[in-house]
Amino acid sequence: MAIELKLTEPSPVAPDALEFLLKSKRSEVTRLAYQRDLGLFFRVVARSEPTPQTIGAFFKLETTGVVRAMLTFKMQQIEQGVAEVTLNRRLTAIRSLLSVARQLGLTEVNPQGLVPGEKTMQYRDTRGVDKDAAAAMLMLPNTFTVKGKRDAAILRLFWELALRRQEICNLTKADFDPDAKTLAVRGKGKGTQKVLMTLSDKAIEAIGDYLACRNDSRPELFLSCAGQPSGITGVGLAFMVKHYAKKAGIQNFSPHKWRHTSITAYLHATNGDVRGAQKLSRHSKLETLMIYDDAREHLPGRTSRLLSELA
Repeated sequence: MAIELKLTEPSPVAPDALEFLLKSKRSEVTRLAYQRDLGLFFRVVARSEPTPQTIGAFFKLETTGVVRAMLTFKMQQIEQGVAEVTLNRRLTAIRSLLSVARQLGLTEVNPQGLVPGEKTMQYRDTRGVDKDAAAAMLMLPNTFTVKGKRDAAILRLFWELALRRQEICNLTKADFDPDAKTLAVRGKGKGTQKVLMTLSDKAIEAIGDYLACRNDSRPELFLSCAGQPSGITGVGLAFMVKHYAKKAGIQNFSPHKWRHTSITAYLHATNGDVRGAQKLSRHSKLETLMIYDDAREHLPGRTSRLLSELA
C-alpha cells in the first residue's frame, strides 16, 4: 500500500539531506546499508526511487503523515519476514534522514521516538567454535604462496585480536609497527581514532612474511588477490574465512564467528576474566561481555539443572 506523496517542485537543497546523511557515516558498510534501506523505504511507501521529488514530498508531510509512512513500511517488512535487527536498522535510517532534514530546515517533524523498533536479543549464540577447530583453520593456508601468507596473517589477527572484518579492511602498512610489536586499529564507530593492540611474535612473523613478498606501493596492509591490486574488502574476507572453515569441516562460519570464538576462548582460558575480554574485544559495555560469559558457561542450562535437582 503506497501513501500519497504529493510531488511538488523540490527545494534546491532537498536532495542534500540524503547526501549529507550518507557522507556523515565514516563506515562504508553503514553508508551502503543506509543507502539500500532508504531506497527500499521509498520504493515501498511511494513506489519510487528516492528522487529529489519524492524526498522533498516526504519532508513536507506532517508528523501524522510521516508516522503513517513509517508504519506502512514497518508492516510491509514484518509481512515479508524481515529479521528484527534488520527492520530496526531500516527504521533508524529513516529517522536519521529526518533528523538531517530537520537540521537543514526542510522539515519540522521531530523523528525522536517515532515508530519504535522491535525488541531484540543481541548475541544469542556467542560461543563460536572450540579452540581446536580454530587451531586447525590457522594451519590451512599454503604459506608457500603470497595469498597463503596473506591469509595466514589475517586468520592470525582474527584469532589473537578478535578483530572485526572492517577493522582488518581499514588497516594500513603504517599501522603495523613490528619493533614496538603493535598494530593501530581503527575500531567500530571510532572515526579516525585508533587503539594500539599488542601483537604476538607469531602475528608479527606472519605479517612480516606477507609484506616481504609484496612489490607494490599500496598503503593497505592487506590486498585483494583478485584482479588489479586493491585493498581487501569485507566481502573478500568473508569468502576467505568461509573457504577455510569449509576445509576444516566447520559449517556456517563467518568473520564475526571468529570474533566470538576468540573472545569465548579467552574467557575459558582465564576462567571468566570479563575485564580482560573487554580490552580484547573493545566493547564499550561490560554487560556485553557478560552475555559472552553466560553463553560460555551455558548459564540457563546450569540454573535449570540446579532447580531440577532441588525438586
